[in-house]
Parts: sequence; structure tokens; C-alpha cells
Amino acid sequence: MVVNISNTSLILNTSTTPTNLAEVSKLRGVALGFELVTCFVGVIACCIAHYCLKTCEVIQSGMKIQLQILFTADFVICLFLLPGHAAIEYRILSDVYKTDKTSATVFMYLYIVATQSERVTVMLIAIYRMMAVCFPLKYRYWSQKKLVVLVNLIACSPVVLLRIINHFTKDDSGIEAFDPNNYFIDRLTQFGFVSAPTVITLIVYLVMALFMLFKKGSISPPDSCERAIRIFILTSTLFEVPDIIIHAAKVTLKEPAYIIIHVIYRIHFVVDPILFVGLNARYRQMVYQCCSSIPVQVALTVTQGEVTL
Repeated sequence: MVVNISNTSLILNTSTTPTNLAEVSKLRGVALGFELVTCFVGVIACCIAHYCLKTCEVIQSGMKIQLQILFTADFVICLFLLPGHAAIEYRILSDVYKTDKTSATVFMYLYIVATQSERVTVMLIAIYRMMAVCFPLKYRYWSQKKLVVLVNLIACSPVVLLRIINHFTKDDSGIEAFDPNNYFIDRLTQFGFVSAPTVITLIVYLVMALFMLFKKGSISPPDSCERAIRIFILTSTLFEVPDIIIHAAKVTLKEPAYIIIHVIYRIHFVVDPILFVGLNARYRQMVYQCCSSIPVQVALTVTQGEVTL
């Protein structure tokens, strides 16, 4: 009797596992469709953001370089890397990932390098914004073109270096190689170049918000800057903090929570350029003038603080 029960339970377990994988595969298919739409919107938003950067002559040159780096990374991710990465995940969960693994591995490495460098760049932009608000004199020095380029190179070079080390030390013999929870160096890069920059960015924006709050009644940034900072805090919390939580909980690639949270997380590639344009009156005016044949009659006043942020 005991043997029969064990055999029955074993049969049930083996019969339910494929069903669960099939359901996860369907969920990944829906997520893939949503992410393709997201990427399409992201490409358009990045093009508009680049147009605003190229047209506007008021923005400080160092910040302009950083934003160009950010939106170029977002553009490449949305146009090429994210759709391919999502398609590879779908193939893995559909059990059709059997051929051309070398090219897929290289492709995913490029995606990881691009996304982690993008997160580091977002962190640096937040730090520079805080310097512009809290320490204007230091900001003028550190926002010189050569220093900005050097800071970005120093901050992003470990991402490439660790990925090269990972390529020669990691066993890519199975699908498990794509799960960051299975290898120490993948966990290190995940928390070091995605989670940590996200936390630092959030802390920096909170410091800026507190600084503006205590500066009320004296010389302080305009209300539009305060509104922008609050929105940045909200979007960072909604789109990026859940990703930190699932990686800390070691949720695997084949769990529905992993798919859903990553769909939410990847929305920030679209949100960043949209917020950049939407929260600045000058850039909104540029877009309106570009898209409409009717001249803008209302003069928009833009302070130097808003242009900087």
C-alpha cells in the first residue's frame, strides 16, 4: 500500500510539472508581447529626448553628456537588446532553446552590460543633480566635460571587466547559466551594478527632497524641481525596488513572479526619457513646436534650476 501511494504521488508530481511550465511559458509569451510594445514606445521616447538635448543650448554640457549616454543606452536596449533578451527567455521556458547557444550567450552578455551600465549612469546623474542643488560650486567643477567622461568610464568599466571574467569562469553547459541566482559572480554584478545603484539613486533623491524641504523660505530650487524629484522617487520605488526584492529572495527564472516583476522593472527604460521631456517646460515646448504647425503663443518661463535638473 505504501509503495502504491508513493508511485501515485510521483506520477502526480511529474504530471503537474509540465503543466506549470506550460503556464509559465504562456505568461512569458504575454510578457514578450507587452515588452515589444514597451520597446517601441521606448525607441520613440529616446529619439525625442535626443532631439531635445541636441536642440537645447541652455543645459550644462556635463549633464548633457551624461543624458546622451543614458538615452543612447536606453535606445539600444529598447531597439535591439531587450526584445532579443525577452525572446530568449521565452524560448527557454518553451523548451525550444537547443541551437545557436553561443550567439545567444553573447547577446545576453551585451544586454547585461548595457542594462547594468545604464543603471550606473542613472545613479551618477542623480548624484550630479544633488550636487547641483546642494553644492553648486562643486557641481561646476565636477561637471566639466573631461571629468564627466572620466567619471562615467571609471564607474562603468567594472561592469565590462566582471562580465569578461564571468565568461571565462562560468559553466554555460545548461539553461541554468542564464539564472543569476546560480553563480556568485552573477549575484555580485546583479547587486553591485543594478540593486546598489538603484538604492543609492533613491537615497540621493530623498536627500535632495529633504534639502529642498528645509530650504523653504530661502534661496531654493523652484517648485517644478521639487515635483520632479518626488516623481523620480515614486518611479524608482515602483519599478525598481520590487526587482531588488525578488533577486534577494532568489526567485528563479521559471517562476511567475520573476516574469511579472521583470516586466514591471523594464518599463523604466521607457519612463526615464518620458520623464526627462515631460517634466521640463522647455522640452515640452520643443516637442510641441516640432509636432505641430501651429506656433506656440504662450511664453513659457524656464529657470536655470529646471534646465539643470
